[in-house]
Amino acid sequence: MDELTLRNFLIEAKANTYASGRAEKTYNQDGSKQFRFSKGVMSYRDRYLGKNPVLGVESVKIGDILIWSMNYIGHTFVDDLPTGAILGFLRQALQKPILELPFRGPESFSEGEWNYKHNIQGDLEIFHGEEWIKHQGELVYRLAYSGTTNVDI
Repeated sequence: MDELTLRNFLIEAKANTYASGRAEKTYNQDGSKQFRFSKGVMSYRDRYLGKNPVLGVESVKIGDILIWSMNYIGHTFVDDLPTGAILGFLRQALQKPILELPFRGPESFSEGEWNYKHNIQGDLEIFHGEEWIKHQGELVYRLAYSGTTNVDI
């Protein structure tokens, strides 16, 4: 498998799970929730715990072999703004990934009083980043992540 195949798969998997806002979520006995997406021999899973903060791990496998993984922790910071509004705007940003580094959303995205920023460091092999959302200039959400590709592709 080559890098472009993995990048395109990540974009498709993420667009069809959490970012879609309509994907089916399953619940696990340990209290975690997850989204799954498969295409051919490749499968994607986003498994997470909690709401605020939220802790999660995303992974891609070919068959039973783990080839990519990323962990994350996110948090909202305001009580007077509905979490659904923040996460709705986040989903809009996550629907606009960049092919070169398709881990979250674009470097920046704005709509009305909402602003999304994303700072990525590294490459597909090993990376980390942070994203945040401001509403009317006030920080309302932040997420940090790191990950790696686990095989030579």
